[in-house]
Amino acid sequence: MKGLLKFIVLFGLIILSVQCGKKIKLPTSLPYSQDKTLDTTYVQIGPVWEEAGGVSFNKPEDVHIGYDTYIYIADSENDRIVKMDRRGKFVDSYPVPHPISITQDPLLRLAAVSGDDIIYLKDIFEAEPFHEVFAFDQWMDTLIFEVDSVFVIDSTYYPDSLDTILVGVDTLEVLVDTVSVSLKAIAATPIPDEQYNFFTCDQTWHTYTGIGGEKHQRDEISMFVPKFEDTVLVFQYVDIAVPRGGDLGKTISPTGIFTYPYKNHFRIAFCQGYPTNSAQILNGENFYPVIPRTDFTEIYFPGMFGVAEDITVDEFGNIYVVDASRHSVLKFNPKGRLLLKFGSLGSGNKEFNRPKGIAYYNQTLYVADTENNRILRFQLSTDVRK
Repeated sequence: MKGLLKFIVLFGLIILSVQCGKKIKLPTSLPYSQDKTLDTTYVQIGPVWEEAGGVSFNKPEDVHIGYDTYIYIADSENDRIVKMDRRGKFVDSYPVPHPISITQDPLLRLAAVSGDDIIYLKDIFEAEPFHEVFAFDQWMDTLIFEVDSVFVIDSTYYPDSLDTILVGVDTLEVLVDTVSVSLKAIAATPIPDEQYNFFTCDQTWHTYTGIGGEKHQRDEISMFVPKFEDTVLVFQYVDIAVPRGGDLGKTISPTGIFTYPYKNHFRIAFCQGYPTNSAQILNGENFYPVIPRTDFTEIYFPGMFGVAEDITVDEFGNIYVVDASRHSVLKFNPKGRLLLKFGSLGSGNKEFNRPKGIAYYNQTLYVADTENNRILRFQLSTDVRK
């Protein structure tokens, strides 16, 4: 009996010594109670993607992982959407004028927005090219109406500052001289309501006369639904999903947007520029903020971002934001606490030059390194290294 006990103890010591010589693996998503310094890191994957179909990338502004698991790249200055597999093999290319953002809905329809503030759509199962489904210069005319030959502002669409100016004024001529629309990004709902909807990040400047020639900015996230007019599929504007404002649940200068399923509904993640320079997660059903503002919610901290351009979320709820002015990628946990930041200005390993797009799939980050004319990939690594 004593001999058996000695054998068991000896065997246990041998096993323990072997285990101590191995690297310890961390889970891919740390519990929220873990210290943020223990988070995983990312290793750049080679080779760098610098061309597709024999054509070098020219200012790629977005990268998107479709529901078909292909990689779609908005190759802006080449006026094309590129389709690649996850190994980097070129699959196809679609002409689109100056695309800056791309998305795909679960029906595998591709939607892109251009630098000319036009939304394009393509059914991946059809041979027809991308076609125009909405142009903002056509839409703006519906936001201004005429009463007794005097143009007035529809307060449903315009900033509260104009409402204040118009209070108590019997007759005031307010003429819109110019309307400058800037469409920044697009995303599709991951689950259907009655059908799949699309969201766009809008930044708009209006120049008025009659009130000192002031400029007023209209920022919002708009919702659209695809519909047929005769036999042509177009986008119909539905409503403002996220209105203008500096509080949570509102937006100023929205720049990037991402939607993802959550339980039986979905969530909307978006980032925004000056003056809030932050990111938010909203419930897609009522657009209510998911992350509260606390002393520890670093995703809301002033100065956390320079210019946040795009956002994505992984399967664990971790949030990734690409910062163009600081040439970096930031990772936050689902509660908005900073886990990891990497990147600097340059063209080498883990270096960027004004990156504008980010996507995530299967423990890999894809970054559109815009001014370096390339797509970078970073593989999740969970090794603890000194």
